[in-house]
Amino acid sequence: MPAEPLLSVLTPSHNRRESLLRKLVSLREQELQPGLFEWVVSFDRDSDGSQQALEEELNRRPPAFRVVLTTNPGRPGAAAARNHAATLAQGRLLLFSDDDVLLPPGCLAAHLAEHRDAAAAVVSGDL
Repeated sequence: MPAEPLLSVLTPSHNRRESLLRKLVSLREQELQPGLFEWVVSFDRDSDGSQQALEEELNRRPPAFRVVLTTNPGRPGAAAARNHAATLAQGRLLLFSDDDVLLPPGCLAAHLAEHRDAAAAVVSGDL
């Protein structure tokens, strides 16, 4: 496993326990070697037990990839939670992926493949 991941998946979350548990499943199913990516989850004013539920699942079945769980210390909101997650990321590439977005098995490998060309930029979603 590399000392540092190449890709950091950054997820802000606010009271989305079931979405986070499904997202964890989608990350476990990635075709990319687990040492090449990490998952950083920044909880924003969690009051439904999301963080505890995710911690319990991670302890029950630890993933092969690095996971960082943190609480957004700044202003409330998804943007602040994303920014906080980015400060903790170790990957050279950042993939912002909300808690309700499930990643197909080849998603992370495809992102890395697109970024092999230094001139490439990858944007997804509504613009």
